[in-house]
Amino acid sequence: MNQNNIQQEISIIKNMIEKTSRRTAESGALFIFIGIACIAFVVIVTALELLGLYNWVMPAMLGLTVILAVIGGIITSRIDHKNVRTFANVINRTVVSVCSFAIVITSLLFPLTHVYTWSLAPVFAALLFGVILFISGAINEMNTFYRGGAVAWAGALVMAYTQNVQFPVRGIAMIVILVCGFILPGMALNRKYKQELKS
Repeated sequence: MNQNNIQQEISIIKNMIEKTSRRTAESGALFIFIGIACIAFVVIVTALELLGLYNWVMPAMLGLTVILAVIGGIITSRIDHKNVRTFANVINRTVVSVCSFAIVITSLLFPLTHVYTWSLAPVFAALLFGVILFISGAINEMNTFYRGGAVAWAGALVMAYTQNVQFPVRGIAMIVILVCGFILPGMALNRKYKQELKS
């Protein structure tokens, strides 16, 4: 192998390393899925409550939690097969997974075992959504996530102080959180991901 060939191979390797280090964004599919799945969860539970079908609320919540966890696992594994794994992606995925587990504990297990009332469950979920979004903003260097985190914490305040309001203000607040915090940032992350693939 001559000097010219060695220089060419070093240049190719260098370009590959630079391209991989630039490609920090991953597909926004996971965030979009979380947003849509949680909106479906909120709509179904709110509809059951408004229709007075209170006996169906708990089975629906438990069933939806299991179904959404399975679908989320499938989506995550498919994303892993398509993407280059970077340290930023691993950290982002870990934050989402750990906080999602905490959301299940605070929004389902604790109220179910009478640690506190059900009315506090969405407040804690919104606070943890905010944590996910602020950390995702720092990891992905995207202001869209920061704005979503601010909306999540503002929504937590709204839900905390409207526990006795009959109209489903809290359901609407949660849907706004999910659209602004997960669906819109997920779409922005998709755009960033496609731009990095082109570069």
